[in-house]
Amino acid sequence: YGTMFIRVPNKHRLNMLQHFIDTIKQSKGPRQEAVQVNIFTAVLTALKTLAETKQSSAIDDENVKKSACTLVMQTLSHPNPILRCAAGEALGRLTQVVGDGRFVADIAQICFDRLKEFRDVPSRTGYSLALGCLHRYVGGMSTGQYLNLSVSILLALAQDQSASMVQVWALHALALIADCGGQMFRSYVEPSLALILHLLLTIPTSQSGVFQCCGRLVGAL
Repeated sequence: YGTMFIRVPNKHRLNMLQHFIDTIKQSKGPRQEAVQVNIFTAVLTALKTLAETKQSSAIDDENVKKSACTLVMQTLSHPNPILRCAAGEALGRLTQVVGDGRFVADIAQICFDRLKEFRDVPSRTGYSLALGCLHRYVGGMSTGQYLNLSVSILLALAQDQSASMVQVWALHALALIADCGGQMFRSYVEPSLALILHLLLTIPTSQSGVFQCCGRLVGAL
C-alpha cells in the first residue's frame, strides 16, 4: 500500500482514505481496533514513503488533506495507546509531506486548543505526542513560531502528578522537541532541567515510566 499510494492520482487516494474512514465506522469492538491498527500501518507506510522520496507538495489536494486529517484526528484520543502513538506519528508525517505553512499552523492550533479543552488522559496524551511529532517532522525552523507555546503546555502537563501517564507522554514529547530544536531550544533548557529535578525528587519510585522519560529528556538536552 505504501508503494502504491504515492503512484496513484489524488482521486484514488481520496477514495482509499474515505474507504478507511467508513470501514472504521462500520466495525465495532475488538475488530474495530484490529482494523485501525492495519489501516494505520498502511497509512504510516505511505506517508513515510512520500517523505523519504522527497516529493514536493506530495499531498496538495484539499479533499485528500481533509480526509487524512479526519482519519488521524479521530484516533488521537483513542483508548488504545498503540493507536494514539500511530495517530501522533501519522499527524507529524502528514504535516511533513503536505509542506504548507498554513496547514501546519492549523494543525498546531487544533492541538493547542484540544490540550486546553480536554481533561481526559487519552486526549491529553495523544495531543501531547502530536505536538512532539509535529516539531520532529516539520523541523525546528518551520515550527519555531509555535515552540514557546508547545513547550509551555508540555512543561505544565509534565507536572500534573494526578496523571502519571500524561506526565510520561508530555516528557516524551518534550524530548522529541528538544532533540530537533537545536539552538532554538536553548532558552528552554533551564526550565526543562528544573522540571526534571523536581520530578526526580517528588515522584514515587514506582512510577518508572516518568523516570525513564526524564532520562530521555536529559539525553535530548
